[in-house]
Amino acid sequence: MTQLNHSNDGSTMRVDAGHDQLMLTDTEDSDEIDAVFGALADSDARAILRAADGTQRSALQFADCCELPVSTAYRKVDLLAAAGLLEEHVEVDTGGNHTAVYELAVEKIDFSPAEGTVSLTGV
Repeated sequence: MTQLNHSNDGSTMRVDAGHDQLMLTDTEDSDEIDAVFGALADSDARAILRAADGTQRSALQFADCCELPVSTAYRKVDLLAAAGLLEEHVEVDTGGNHTAVYELAVEKIDFSPAEGTVSLTGV
C-alpha cells in the first residue's frame, strides 16, 4: 500500500506498507503531483483506470475493453504507470515471451483544496 500526502506546510510523506517512510519537500514532489493530475485529466486514461478492476491486463487488453486504438492504450498505460497509478508486472509464458501487464497501484485518490492535500492510498 502506498500513500502520498501533500500538505500546506510544504512537506510530503510517502508511506509504503512494510517499508520505511520517506519525507519529501514540496519541490521534490511537484512533478509527481502534476503527473497524477495530468493523468486524471485524460478521459482515456480514466477509462483504463476503471477497466483495471482487480485483474492484471496488458495494454492490448485495455485497448480492447476500452475500445481504444492500440497505440493510444500503450501511451495511456505508460502515462498512468509513470504517474504511479498503475503498477507494471512482467509475465513470461511457456515459450519465453514476455508481456507487460498492469494493475491498479492505488485504491483511492483524495484531494482536499481546503487542507491543500493530495492523498493516494494503495491497494
